Amino acid sequence: MNIYVINVLFFGFSVFLISLLILLKRWDELARRWFYFSIFVTLWAICYAFVVNNDVDSDYALYAARLCNASAAFIPVTWLYFLCGFLNKRYPKILWIGWPLAGLLMLSAPTSLLIPSMSPSGRFSHYSEAGPLLHIHAFHFSVIVSYGFYSMISSYLSEQSAERKKEILSLFFATIFGFLGGGSTYLTVYVRDASFDMTALLCTYPFLMGYVMIKHGVLDPEKVVNAFQRERLATIGMLAASVNHEIRNPLYIIKAYTERLLAAVKNGSLEKLPSQEREKKVEEVLEKVTRQMGRAVEMTQKLTDFSKPSSDALEKIHLNEPIENVLSFIGYGLERDNIQIEKKLDLNRPIHANRKEMEQIFLNLIMNASQAMLKGGLLTISERQHNQSIQIDISDTGEGIPPDHLKQLFEPFFTTKKDKGTGLGLYIVKKLVERNGGRIHVTSKAGEGTTFSLEFPIASSKITA
Repeated sequence: MNIYVINVLFFGFSVFLISLLILLKRWDELARRWFYFSIFVTLWAICYAFVVNNDVDSDYALYAARLCNASAAFIPVTWLYFLCGFLNKRYPKILWIGWPLAGLLMLSAPTSLLIPSMSPSGRFSHYSEAGPLLHIHAFHFSVIVSYGFYSMISSYLSEQSAERKKEILSLFFATIFGFLGGGSTYLTVYVRDASFDMTALLCTYPFLMGYVMIKHGVLDPEKVVNAFQRERLATIGMLAASVNHEIRNPLYIIKAYTERLLAAVKNGSLEKLPSQEREKKVEEVLEKVTRQMGRAVEMTQKLTDFSKPSSDALEKIHLNEPIENVLSFIGYGLERDNIQIEKKLDLNRPIHANRKEMEQIFLNLIMNASQAMLKGGLLTISERQHNQSIQIDISDTGEGIPPDHLKQLFEPFFTTKKDKGTGLGLYIVKKLVERNGGRIHVTSKAGEGTTFSLEFPIASSKITA
């Protein structure tokens, strides 16, 4: 066993342990994506360790090299898959081509089409000879990895949050060393010169990842999971009050009617009525009970639909729909807090958006506005056309936001609510607005309230009734 074997194995097992730690701590979609990527990196590292081990038999080295390339076929696509989640971007078209191509390359790995044989090169006894499919393998790897780094650069340049910029930049430098070290193995196949082997860079990756996780909180498990849990509990609490009110009222009415009917049966007053009048009375009670039960069932169905996880599907919707759906849940809470609602939603123009994500956007913004009006006030939700876009303004009559806080408002974990806020609500809102092709900005004056303005492109045609 030589120093190259130790280096590659150290890299592989470190990658796996870091990803396992993140997965066990966070256990969310982003952690799972990172774990999938890390599994293929670890498999590649273990197999490559056999290739650079001069004590291994040539036949075993050939099998290891083929398995190594089979694993490597999925490294770029799983990495880009993770980046889509980390950068909060939708799947690029290149992924739809990359996944099946990776599968085909993996299936061809045991054949001579990828690696026909091994031969010595420089200080190594086993180096891959390039089969016809290895050229496609190298092209597939370089294009998708390059696209991933391009996405990180473009996201860094467009990002306004200083903290988020640090996260993206830190991950960029940590992973680029890993890809330079691993990707150099393609060069050694084509150039046949061991001096191009830069796998020594691989050992820097675990230390860099550890540094960026501690220093800049990249994929920080505890911070993220705790904050999201607090955000979720705050939302559930707001919804629970309204749902309780909406379901409790019809249940009280049902209880009152059934108790009245039961009392009439017990004291015999119902039997004293003529049969036709008695049947009519029972029928009236049953109709009212059925109507109130329908209200309760409708509310629970709305809650079920509202709680369903979001998909990536876009549909043509009118913004009035998600707004009204949100207000049906939290309307009682606003009324209880002496907040009046004024709606100006009369435009019949649709947008292309994800319905569930739009509901989450408006839920967060309306809850934010209500929390800014501690002594009650006026919540105004208005809609107007601006060029070829629809603009929604959500305004409150609260105390306003200090000017020095406005620039940080959409940064993750920034909050003015001290221990009551997570600082993730508006950050999530901004990301969801951008995912749906929109823009968001805020205006505020001390003592005059705050207005959040959302702008989305108009879809091609009007909604018809």
